[in-house]
Amino acid sequence: MNSTQKTAQKNLDFQVLYVLGMMFVLCGHFQAKELSLNSLFSYDTFHMPLFFFASGYFYKSKNAENIRCYARFARKKLIHLILPYLVWNIFYYQFAYILQNNTDFKILSQDEMNIRSFMITFFSYAAGAKYNVAGWFCVALFFVQILYNTLCLFLKPVRNDKMKNTFLLIITLCISICSALFADRLPIAISRTGYLMFFYNFGYFYHYNLEAIISRINCGYVLLSCCLVNTILIIMFGAIEPIVFNMYGFSSKTIPVHIIKAISGIMFWLTICRMIPKNVKAAKPIEYFSNHTFSIMMHQGIVGIFFNGIVIHLFKRYEFLEVYHKIIWMSAFRIKLLLPVLICISILLADKLYEIAFLWTRKNIQKNMIKCKSA
Repeated sequence: MNSTQKTAQKNLDFQVLYVLGMMFVLCGHFQAKELSLNSLFSYDTFHMPLFFFASGYFYKSKNAENIRCYARFARKKLIHLILPYLVWNIFYYQFAYILQNNTDFKILSQDEMNIRSFMITFFSYAAGAKYNVAGWFCVALFFVQILYNTLCLFLKPVRNDKMKNTFLLIITLCISICSALFADRLPIAISRTGYLMFFYNFGYFYHYNLEAIISRINCGYVLLSCCLVNTILIIMFGAIEPIVFNMYGFSSKTIPVHIIKAISGIMFWLTICRMIPKNVKAAKPIEYFSNHTFSIMMHQGIVGIFFNGIVIHLFKRYEFLEVYHKIIWMSAFRIKLLLPVLICISILLADKLYEIAFLWTRKNIQKNMIKCKSA
C-alpha cells in the first residue's frame, strides 16, 4: 500500500470517528446513555477531547515553518471558525430577542447584546448565544490551534523531530494539568482551552509516533486494555465525569484520572473505527455527516428544543414543561436515542437543501452571465 492509499485509509477511520464523536456529544446533551456501554465510557469523559485529538492528528508542521505560514494558518482559522461563530451568534441573539416576550416559545433568557457581550463575554466564557450554546467549541478550537502553532514556531530551531514532539507533549500536558487545577480561578474559555491543548497535541503525537506501533497490535487487545483501564479507574475513583464546559470536578488527585479516561475512550472508539469494513467507512452518508459536524454542533440546541416541544404538546408530557423553559439540554422522548438521531437527520437535510439551492442559484447566475456576454 503506497503512502496515498495509507492516508486515504486513515482519513476513513477519522471520518467515522467524527460521526461517532458527534453522536456522543448529542447523546450526552440529550440524556441518551445507550452508546456509553453502560457508562463504562461516559461521553463527558472523552467526547470533546476526541474532537481535539482528531483535529491535532491532521495538524501539519509546515503551518509553523515561518511567520508567513503562521499568519496564513491564523487567517484560515479566523475565516473557518471565528467568523461563522460570530455570524451565528448574531442570528441567535436576534432569535432569542424575538422570543423574549412570547411565553409559549420563550425557552431561555438572553443577555442584552452590546459590545461587551459580543466581543468580550463570548471570548472569555465562549458559551454561544444561549440557543447555540454548544458553539463554544469554535473559540476553544481556535485558541488551541493558534497557541499550539505558536509553540511549534518557537520550537522550530529544534531539529530533532522526536525531541521536539516529546517537548511538546510534556509542555501541553503541563498546561492541561495546570488549567484543570486552577479552573475555578480562570475564565472558563482559558481553563477549557488549556485543558484541551494536550489532546490536540496528543493527536499529532499519535499520528507520527504511536500509530504505526498501535496498528500492529491486535484490535481485540487494544479494546480489552481500554475497558480494563476504565473499569479499574471506576472501581478506584467512582464515576468521575468531568464536564469540559463547566470544568467542575477537577482536583490534583483526579486530573490524571480524567486524562487517562479521555485517552482510553478515544483509543477504544478509534480502534472500533479501524475494525469497520472499508466500504462502510467510505459510504456517502458517513462522508456527508463527517463534513457537516460544524452545523450539527452549532444548531443542535434549537432543533432539540423544537422536537422536545412537539413531544410535550402532542403526547401531553407536561411534566417536562418547567424544565423545558429553563434549560436547553433535556429530552421529553421515551426512546432517548431517537432525539439525537432526529436532530442529525434534520440538520443534515437542511444543509443538503441549502447546498442544492446554492448550487442551483450559482448555476443560473453563470448561465445568465454567459447569455449576456453572447448578446
